[in-house]
Amino acid sequence: MLAYLGKKMDGCMTRRLHGSLTATIARVLGSASTLEVRSALSSLKDSLETHGSSTRVHQAYLSPSVPRPGPPDLNLPPVDLVVAIVRRVKVHPPFSLVGYCWRNLQQLEGLCQKMYFPSDSVPPGSLTLMHGLLFFTLRDYITEGDDALSNWDLAQYVDLCEQNFFKCLETYDSLAIPTLENIQSLILAATRAQEQSNLQLVWTYAAAAHSMCQTLGMHREANLKNDPPAVADMKRHAFWSHYMIDKNLSLCLGRKASFQDDDIDVDYFKLSDDPRQRAWDEISYASIRFSTVQGETYDRLYSIAAARAPAEQRLRTVEELAQKMVNMRNELVSIDPKGAWYGEHLDSMVQAADFIAYSVLTTIYRAQTSTGSGTEISSKCFEVGRLALQAHRKCFESFTNSSMLAQIDYVTWILLYPSFTPFVVVFTHAIATMSVEDLKLLQETVGTLYQAKHISEGAQRLHDVCKAFADAAAVLINSRQTLTGMQQHDDGSLVFPAVTDPHVPMTTQDFAWPVWPDANQNLDSSNMDMSLFLGNWLGANRPVVDMLNFDAADQELPL
Repeated sequence: MLAYLGKKMDGCMTRRLHGSLTATIARVLGSASTLEVRSALSSLKDSLETHGSSTRVHQAYLSPSVPRPGPPDLNLPPVDLVVAIVRRVKVHPPFSLVGYCWRNLQQLEGLCQKMYFPSDSVPPGSLTLMHGLLFFTLRDYITEGDDALSNWDLAQYVDLCEQNFFKCLETYDSLAIPTLENIQSLILAATRAQEQSNLQLVWTYAAAAHSMCQTLGMHREANLKNDPPAVADMKRHAFWSHYMIDKNLSLCLGRKASFQDDDIDVDYFKLSDDPRQRAWDEISYASIRFSTVQGETYDRLYSIAAARAPAEQRLRTVEELAQKMVNMRNELVSIDPKGAWYGEHLDSMVQAADFIAYSVLTTIYRAQTSTGSGTEISSKCFEVGRLALQAHRKCFESFTNSSMLAQIDYVTWILLYPSFTPFVVVFTHAIATMSVEDLKLLQETVGTLYQAKHISEGAQRLHDVCKAFADAAAVLINSRQTLTGMQQHDDGSLVFPAVTDPHVPMTTQDFAWPVWPDANQNLDSSNMDMSLFLGNWLGANRPVVDMLNFDAADQELPL
């Protein structure tokens, strides 16, 4: 489904944010502030620090073991279980294959036949893809509570299939040789990494897939004309699946996308004739166009070239992309989920259209921050940020009564990354204007995140960081700790003190965190104000989701 969603840039930005916050705490500790204020700011600092220690750059890499020359020796699932799974898929396809619009639901059967009843040598990619499809299928049936396979210990075999999948994937054949099956396997690998909140590893898989797609010419429709129609359609599906992943990562990680729109003319995959699948295909079409807007948002607003563009040009771009996002929202809500596989789930995803649109609109309007005197956050940005959190609250109420599959999908593909940008924007407005209404919205949002934090490590991290911000906002507002250096215009926009150019190359000295001062130490508050903390963050002209994807990208991996 939809996800929102430069590792060195992220690490630099987070460390400067942490340093600015440490300076802010130093100012508070050196003043007559209450213990509650000091405790809340310290907790926020600790939350950022803990997050930094838990997600390191090594997650972007595969196993450090020596690459294997071919497929490994594996213990396969029992043949009678595999036969039962294939039969079940024909009657009741698993959610993953439906939701990811897998073009051939019978592909698993063909792969199993090649593996268990071979008439010829089996390509390594077939072994990898078979285990990947078996893993997602079994995982979905377990989560759904499907009892058709209750005669087997499915938990044991889902673990076996996942282990076998990654053993097969981490080979030269799987990661370097361009075949359709390898590209499809990388869709599943990237999906699994996304579920585990490991965007750096998603990028690794997506980069490998992009190279294969380019080598096979899958970005050009003319290169598919000699393929059988079913094969050509599977290639189109594989290509556009990786396209969506790549464009999402471009905005999330602050990197230029690998798939370039001006070099692509391949058609979308064919809409299914089966009405149970067709609505999912339609939402996939919308997702492709949504990801195009994501890629444009980075290229035209957040890239280095975009940051140097004249203010008038950036303003026109903001309005153009905002209109595209409104059109995307209207396209999503027009999809009719009646009669579709997992129709209740699809309906819930359609209902999330407002949250998706407002979240990306917040990112679009946040890019319009450059002024001559500092960092400006427009009133439109604050407005759509509030609307995003309000839409999430409304949407989340419906998901709490949905199946576990629906809850996992919402958290993984919709909530996890886009929600943080509007949350930080509303937090900024709350403490800058002492808004009790904004504080209430932040606290209610944290309450929904608390209910979802058990779903994944990323959901837990999102909750913890947002709670720390909400707690800090509460004590600052309740203690009436006003900000200095910040200006509010008549239209509701806020201007924070100017910060240094975030694109200037940084050295190791730039990463040094300020020393925690004694309470009696004389502090220069003009350099340690919360407004600088906010300006340093929001003025960097980068997606704020980096706070959830911190890694020390400049560190060397151990050999």
